[in-house]
Amino acid sequence: MTTTGLVATLKLVIRAANVLGLLGLFLHLPNALPGFLACHLTATLATVGLAFHLKRSVPGWGLGALILPFLTSTWLTFRPENTPDAMTAGDNCWYSMEREVNHMIVVGILFFERTPEKAALEKLITERLLKFDRFRQVPRLRNGHRYWEDDEDFQLDRHLHFRPLPEASLQTFQERVDTLSGQKLDFEHPLWDLEVVPNHPQGAAIIVRIHHCNADGIALVRVLLSLTDKAASTVENTTEAPRASRPRHHPLKLLWELIVAFPRMLMLPDSRTSFKHPLTGQRGTAWSSPLPLQDIKQLAHAHGGKINDVVLAATAGAVRRYFQQNNEPVDGITFRVLVPINVRPLDGPIVLGNQVGFIYLPLPVGVADPIGRLRAVKAGMDAIKSGKEAVLAYFSLSLMGTLPRGVQHALMDAFNDNASSTMTNVPGPREQLFFAGEAIRNMVFFGPQSGKMGVGLSVFSYQDTLTMGISADKGMIPHPEVFTACFEQEMREWLAHPS
Repeated sequence: MTTTGLVATLKLVIRAANVLGLLGLFLHLPNALPGFLACHLTATLATVGLAFHLKRSVPGWGLGALILPFLTSTWLTFRPENTPDAMTAGDNCWYSMEREVNHMIVVGILFFERTPEKAALEKLITERLLKFDRFRQVPRLRNGHRYWEDDEDFQLDRHLHFRPLPEASLQTFQERVDTLSGQKLDFEHPLWDLEVVPNHPQGAAIIVRIHHCNADGIALVRVLLSLTDKAASTVENTTEAPRASRPRHHPLKLLWELIVAFPRMLMLPDSRTSFKHPLTGQRGTAWSSPLPLQDIKQLAHAHGGKINDVVLAATAGAVRRYFQQNNEPVDGITFRVLVPINVRPLDGPIVLGNQVGFIYLPLPVGVADPIGRLRAVKAGMDAIKSGKEAVLAYFSLSLMGTLPRGVQHALMDAFNDNASSTMTNVPGPREQLFFAGEAIRNMVFFGPQSGKMGVGLSVFSYQDTLTMGISADKGMIPHPEVFTACFEQEMREWLAHPS
């Protein structure tokens, strides 16, 4: 075929991609989007290759082939759903991330002095949690698209369990948490459960498990906090919970943010440390002793930073200590964490669904000086905050949610190869809260990891303390309590010598 014929064929393919996208837009066909995207991206790559071969303007040809289909795909991706019960592309992405060795479950632990009564718990869940439609629904595939459908056989006893430990010891409780963290939820019914442990050696505990496709971590924490009260007596909560919705973004604005942020997202994979070992499917969890939040805040202010900067710097120090204890190199390695960034307003009503993006943050594991690590972390965060990487990541997850599961898994593995762990930091309430009439002593949360990533670090503050939690595949970190001990040691040395 001649060059003229190639150009004509490419033009025809690009026009066909636009026609398919516009047809899906005006006829409300959500399944048109995957083929549309594949078609116009293939045409764009071929156009760029031809431009390079002909020594023409590669950026000009490539952008010309991409811009109109991209605007249409943006509009398709972020348009309002055809029906209120349709699963958004972002939620579908998290649903499809589920793997046999890596479950997309957010795990939380609430600690109490005394066990909440079963009747009070049932009343609380019925009146407050089940007002959110999502907790009475199950995702089901219909006509090639996934929808939220009411569980016709919903039974509260299927989701609320009272299961004492066979032996009231911390070790036995730890094993229970590890088992539940690596256990798949029942996909035939709403994807959540609460397990009450009435004989925790220090009082009682409730282990909460919720699938990430229901909502992101920020929204789920807000849901759980909406079940609490500031006094022991239960306060009637009659607030109606709205259905899930997606944020509105202008296509042109998203296009510009994509163009600006995309070059900064291109990076080489992380160094091959123990955090990159193959997954086994066996989970291990651990959490630190509560650390004084006010002291950490004063430490951050003394160095012109924020609490999150100190936590990230201490995490880098903990990784450094852990690697040194295991005879792993720390100099010259690249170690990034995937930090979720909320893209939803937090001052409005609680809206379920996933509205979160991510940024890649390099941790200065090779820096020996703690102050140097803090400065490096602060500089890295300041640079990232000025960009739109989180919006790009959110947009990418929404696009991936429209693709076949196999393609999505391959893309997720490629993205996750650029980081070694997730890292979340959620500020919790400063006052003591009550759950079903009982005071909450402390709270710990663990986020899931997607693809081949197997280590998740999380920080949650409650009242006047801060707690670090880790959930890790045992093929990567066999004894996660060793890592939390490294974090505690790092923080206590900082607090003992703050300057």
